[in-house]
Amino acid sequence: AQVVKFDSLGALKAADPSSVKGKIVYVDYQMHRQKDGHDYGMGSAVRVAGPPIAAAKGAAGYLLRSAGTDMHQRIAHTGVTGFRDPKARTIPAAALSNPDADQLDRVLAYGKPVTVRMDLDCGIVGEYTGANVIGEITGSKHPDQVVAIGGHLDSWDPGTGAIDDGAGIAITMAAAKLIHDLPQRPDRTIRVIAFANEEMGLWGSRAYA
Repeated sequence: AQVVKFDSLGALKAADPSSVKGKIVYVDYQMHRQKDGHDYGMGSAVRVAGPPIAAAKGAAGYLLRSAGTDMHQRIAHTGVTGFRDPKARTIPAAALSNPDADQLDRVLAYGKPVTVRMDLDCGIVGEYTGANVIGEITGSKHPDQVVAIGGHLDSWDPGTGAIDDGAGIAITMAAAKLIHDLPQRPDRTIRVIAFANEEMGLWGSRAYA
């Protein structure tokens, strides 16, 4: 199908449905490195909210620039894209690595129609039973009052999981060790939780809650 490009999620929201009907919507929002990582919020919104908006306007498919700042590797950022309304129309959606998005931009810049064929084999094929890993240091005065700290165990397959969320798990475990080694137990119970299956939709934390 022919590709129609938008520079932002806002531009897609404002688009006339006739301009995208039957076409593949491409949102070219580029993340930039920030110390506080705030660009990731918008990058995630393009990934999560974009496909349902495009589908509602009659698009045939959806592409976005990878929600990441690695400008050289041809590995697209992977994450959840969902159609929360079970009755809503769904369309295929995928991320392009930054080098591939740059190439698509160069071709589109010629001003001639560009077509893309999407062939995806991803999806949820079944369920399995995972497990949260939980440990706690019982409080000395108020054991029923719980302070919970944690992170998630899983990661997406293209990455190492070192930042998301290996670092979070390591920090949590280190904090628990420091608390455990104190000469006096804390007043309240400290519960340490390594959640399962965060990436697919917070399943581990939802089960815990």
